[in-house]
Parts: sequence; structure tokens; C-alpha cells
Amino acid sequence: MPKIRLVKGNTYQCSSCKELFAKKYYHPDKTHKYGIHSRCKKCCQEEGKTYWAKHESKMRHSFRSTERRKLVKGKIFSILGHKCARCGFGDMRALQIDHVDGSGRKAKRGISIDRFYREILENLHTGKFQILCANCNWIKREENNEWAPYWTKYRKL
Repeated sequence: MPKIRLVKGNTYQCSSCKELFAKKYYHPDKTHKYGIHSRCKKCCQEEGKTYWAKHESKMRHSFRSTERRKLVKGKIFSILGHKCARCGFGDMRALQIDHVDGSGRKAKRGISIDRFYREILENLHTGKFQILCANCNWIKREENNEWAPYWTKYRKL
């Protein structure tokens, strides 16, 4: 790991371009000695551009995958409704797709999140899914004892 050098007072030497800059020209990084990244913001930006140019197709694929996932999730929400089935809460930041029978953990195991959402979309007509807010989802978990085996020991504390 390249080290940053404190030259004097509040001036540090970039490990990449070797120029001297004040602390504000570095990204914060708690793992380094002085709490800042070893390279200045300008060098980090150039490295990012170089990485993007070298791996553009991989980066674009990842972005498209994220966009596809958002579209599929949006379709699921538009079919099931944009509110919690129990309390009617409607803030999308806290809404979750829930398996009515509590089998979500088993269904999700071993497959990608993209595939998981596609399977939900394909099986929406079965009535196995609902939209719940985070609070209602956890309350349902507690009421129906839908805990993962590794959570059981912490649950009783």
C-alpha cells in the first residue's frame, strides 16, 4: 500500500504525482495514518477514468443489469401495489417484497438477485407475494417464527 508523506504542517505529498497538497485535496480514508487517501483527488480521478476506459464494457453491463433490476422490481410493485399490505405505509424506501408463506430465504438461496426478481414476476399470479413495509415484515417474521437458524440464538437475548 503506498504511503502518504507529511511534509510540513498541513501539507502532504501525493504518492502518485509527488506534488504537495493540503489535506482538503485528498479523499478521507480512516485506514491510512493521517486519515486521508495516499493519492490526491486529481490522481484518483485520473485512475478512475483509466479504469473506466479499460473496463468500459464490463462497467456498462453492470449498469444495465442494475437498470434492468430496477425495471423488474418496478413492475412487481406496480402489480402488487405501492403500499404495505398490513398498514398502508407507502414510502418506497421502506417497502419490501414478502413471501406470504415465509419461504423467501429458501427461494432466494443460491440464485442471483436478478433471477430472484424474475421468478417473482413470473409467479405473481399465485398469490404467494405481498408488499410489506420493513416494520410489518419483521413483525410478521416474529409472529410466524420465520427466523433463519443462525438468528435463533440472538432472538432470545
